[in-house]
Amino acid sequence: MVLAAYLGHPGPAPGKPRGPATPLVLSPGPLLFLDDSLVETSSRLRRVINVLGRERPRPLVTGKEHRNDQPYVTVLRDPKSRRCRTWCDASGDRGPQDLFALGYLQSDDAIRWERPHRLLQGPPGMRWGASVLDGEPDFPDRRMRYNLAWWQKGGLMLAYSSDGLGWKPLLPI
Repeated sequence: MVLAAYLGHPGPAPGKPRGPATPLVLSPGPLLFLDDSLVETSSRLRRVINVLGRERPRPLVTGKEHRNDQPYVTVLRDPKSRRCRTWCDASGDRGPQDLFALGYLQSDDAIRWERPHRLLQGPPGMRWGASVLDGEPDFPDRRMRYNLAWWQKGGLMLAYSSDGLGWKPLLPI
């Protein structure tokens, strides 16, 4: 589709009257009106340039607040409840033997998240990876609706959960 704008383009030199309007053929797509080269006349308009910025300067997951030391984060929206759920890497509370836990946050609108985050116990020895998949509410085996993948012992490990909160390893670790 070609848009035709009936403008006196190119405009006359300053101080000279415009001639009859001639069509200006424009290519399809959005047009940026950065200057007046495509605008014949305007009235009661004011040019405003807005500076882009974050609406919420607070990140979803931080290293300090969430004890997050790896960039693995999963964000899913539950199809029935419409709630957003986030799982992220987090350090556990019980010392060096507790290498890993999952940080968990929920939100109704994906803007305001319930804080503080919950620490979920991950499978034993779990480290590096909060990759969660949701098999949806009608998944054939409800006990395995959620699946969690992480890196351990040189390979990919898997766990499952019915609610995304309590995890069981798929195979013995």
